[in-house]
Amino acid sequence: HPQIVANCICPRPLMVYAPLRDADMPAAGVDLLEAVVAPAYQRTNAEDRLEIHRPDLNHLMFPEQIDLLSAFFSQHL
Repeated sequence: HPQIVANCICPRPLMVYAPLRDADMPAAGVDLLEAVVAPAYQRTNAEDRLEIHRPDLNHLMFPEQIDLLSAFFSQHL
């Protein structure tokens, strides 16, 4: 859905949390999303509203990831 994100969500805040070993989020799909979406955020001078996190984990979140999410929400909501 990279084109949908680039054209319908951008420049609104977006955080993508996609662990590299998460079978439910194939890395190739996240690579494509980032390749299309990051330039869209740059074109609209909104690169500070896009965060893509790709930790070397499977389908897990630890307190550090919750802190990232909380900081993103605090900044953008």
